[in-house]
Amino acid sequence: MDQLGTRTELVCPDCSGPMWQLGDSQDRRFRCYLGHVTTARQLLDANTNELESALWSAVRALHDRASMLETLAHDAKQIGSGQAAEDYAHRAREARDQSNLARQFMLDLRSTQ
Repeated sequence: MDQLGTRTELVCPDCSGPMWQLGDSQDRRFRCYLGHVTTARQLLDANTNELESALWSAVRALHDRASMLETLAHDAKQIGSGQAAEDYAHRAREARDQSNLARQFMLDLRSTQ
């Protein structure tokens, strides 16, 4: 494979294998060891989709964390553990703020594309 081109740090969007850069600036292509061939533009599009999916997963995970901490705060308050309830509530507010910030970031990012 090294005779075909220069190995890159990129991974194949189809099989996640290593990729080699082929061609020149007029005809740039990338090929993995299994034979999948793609262009730089196709790699960028695949990366953009993967990145957006990962970031939305992070937003969802932060939201879920906030919800669970709110549940724990409620439960602690119900059983009379005031200090634990305050701690969980504080952590829930932080997680909710982080979730909202990440969500707004994603919405802003989407509007600039």
